[in-house]
Formats: sequence, structure tokens, C-alpha cells
Amino acid sequence: AGHTAALVAALFTSDWDLLGDALRDRLAEPYRKGDLPGFERVCTAAMEAGASGFGISGAGPSLVAICRSRERAREVGAAMLHALEAATGLPSTLHLSAVGQGARVVSTLGPDQGRS
Repeated sequence: AGHTAALVAALFTSDWDLLGDALRDRLAEPYRKGDLPGFERVCTAAMEAGASGFGISGAGPSLVAICRSRERAREVGAAMLHALEAATGLPSTLHLSAVGQGARVVSTLGPDQGRS
């Protein structure tokens, strides 16, 4: 729960340092990273290429890096892909996804609406 709150706060305030910290799971990651070949090399490559944060996506085996710009994301993604393929010898897939507008209110209920 603490990581989720920190992640939301970081995104809301554009605190890139907090965002990077919020992505690291200090409880599960030490145990889970052993199941992800090349994890350390990919993490190092992502951060050295300028990622703001890096972590395991969901239950894995996907890895995620957060970047400040589309250009930086391309650079980080290429570095991650190269590091993973060098570490495992296996072809890998890179998926870049831009965050658009984000969450927004599309409609609201008035005080008398939505009641039966």
C-alpha cells in the first residue's frame, strides 16, 4: 500500500525521484529477480540510459521503466533490449507506451441523481 501511495503522489506532483523509489519493491524484488534472467543488467542499463524508475511489472516476467519523454523512452528501451538479449541470448520484445491525458472526470451525478 505504501508503494502505491508513493507512486500516486509522485505522479500527481511530478516528483521523479519519488517515482523511481516507488517502483522498487524492496520486499519481493530480491526474491523475484532471480527468476528473471538478466534482471540486474537490464536494470542497470535502464537507469544508466536515463530512466526515472525501473521495476518488475505485475507478477513478472515483464520489466518496466518510466521515462520523462518519448525520446528518452526510446533510448532506455533500446538499452534494456540490448542488455536483456546480451544476458540471455534470446530475442526479446520492446513495447513503448506513452501516457496520454491520464485519468479525468467525464461526468458527475448531481445530488438527486443515481438514487433509487
